[in-house]
Amino acid sequence: MQQLPDETTGPRQSLAEQLGIRRGELLAGINAVLIVEGPQDRLLLDRYYAPDLRGAGVAVVRMHGTNHVLATAELDFLDRYLDVSIILLLDNTHVDRVKRGEPVTDEERKLVELLNRARARDRPFRTVGLDRPDILCYLHDDAVRKVFPDFVGWDKIIATYGALSQRPPFKKWLHTTHKVKLTTPGRIEAVLAAMKAAGLHPVGDLTRKVNEILGYVTDPD
Repeated sequence: MQQLPDETTGPRQSLAEQLGIRRGELLAGINAVLIVEGPQDRLLLDRYYAPDLRGAGVAVVRMHGTNHVLATAELDFLDRYLDVSIILLLDNTHVDRVKRGEPVTDEERKLVELLNRARARDRPFRTVGLDRPDILCYLHDDAVRKVFPDFVGWDKIIATYGALSQRPPFKKWLHTTHKVKLTTPGRIEAVLAAMKAAGLHPVGDLTRKVNEILGYVTDPD
């Protein structure tokens, strides 16, 4: 077994910490690494899909923003120490547009660049794109309204955001424009607690996207 490099900063160290392998110990039973954009993604996935993901041997690694997600996916560290599939889960991304080379969102443009580099290095990976601008948009409307009574609903919010000619960071815009502050774990936990109390599940196509991820693990080809 190779010793892992002793690095203390950057996405490589963050990945090692999240997988628990800083001291040179590889985790058994990992079939795939799912890289997500931030702690909110991991929180929601853990709350509703952890048994399925763990059962399939999927380790969920969170980075802070799209730039770090894409940098992490490109690390030779994954090739050298974890011979498993890499799957990216990105907000606001239509994978079909990326495959055609016709990106629209910033996330899609960054992904096109990464895919080109990955092909040059012969390091393929899978990408699952969320249609909504942020994973928090899959929180159930009724539960969000329990915490933020004036919440107008995701359909209206997503339509308004999509019509903007210049789109600012979604969470900040959501707070500024609609007074819905979902930037702290406590607020998100409150919405998730309201969902659990009412027996509600994530809305939209999130469950289908998770099943797509699981399909890539069980049938990597």
